[in-house]
Amino acid sequence: MADEYVEVQQGSDYLVISALRAILSGHADVVPEKVGNVTKEQLTGIIDILKSAKFGVIFFGMGLTQSKSRYKNIDNAISLVTELNSFTKFVIMPMRGHYNVTGFNQVCAWETGFPTAVDFSRGAPYYNPGETAANDVLYRQEVDAAMIIAADAASHFPANSVRELAKIPLIQIDPHWNSTTEISNIVIPTAICGIEAGGTAYRMDGVSLRLRKMIDSKHPGDEEVLVKLITRVKEINKIINESISY
Repeated sequence: MADEYVEVQQGSDYLVISALRAILSGHADVVPEKVGNVTKEQLTGIIDILKSAKFGVIFFGMGLTQSKSRYKNIDNAISLVTELNSFTKFVIMPMRGHYNVTGFNQVCAWETGFPTAVDFSRGAPYYNPGETAANDVLYRQEVDAAMIIAADAASHFPANSVRELAKIPLIQIDPHWNSTTEISNIVIPTAICGIEAGGTAYRMDGVSLRLRKMIDSKHPGDEEVLVKLITRVKEINKIINESISY
């Protein structure tokens, strides 16, 4: 479907975006003849296309967050979009992939100030992708238990992360049987949101959609399971605190 395909050398995303910003701001003279395996002529052509758009959108996938510079790639892309708005209307949108990932990001952002990869071990939300994301802590073998909710980590995480998950106590909360189920120690089946349970989901563009229950299920909804778990954790913490005080 693309009119033009530009192959960027692996790990050079930040450099290419920086080169585009330099050309856009009128400093093409500082850009070398090739950046990240992309020629200066191609980069200039890309800027011409972007500037001529009446309403442009930059879509980015998860790969941009996993190459060198991690979340700084996104920061650089946002800066490019900001500068493009001096010439025309431009927005940027993440291609999150699976159902209602946007919903988690929205809730996590308004609860903690950060959309994902949040570390609570310091007593306050701490965000540093490359250090605090799930694969980062699994890679460093810092995890001694894990809970996977409505996701299939065994199918989508790197092999080393999956091997680490298989070594530790693993709980899965999900309406579907998948690869993660095979390595889980405890599996809690839940109702399917939007069919067997009501709730709110977010479209990839951030628009919220209220989903109504259509049929009954023998399984509890995600919210019911999590509320029961949180209640039990609080009860256990209370018992521990009381025993310590004595």
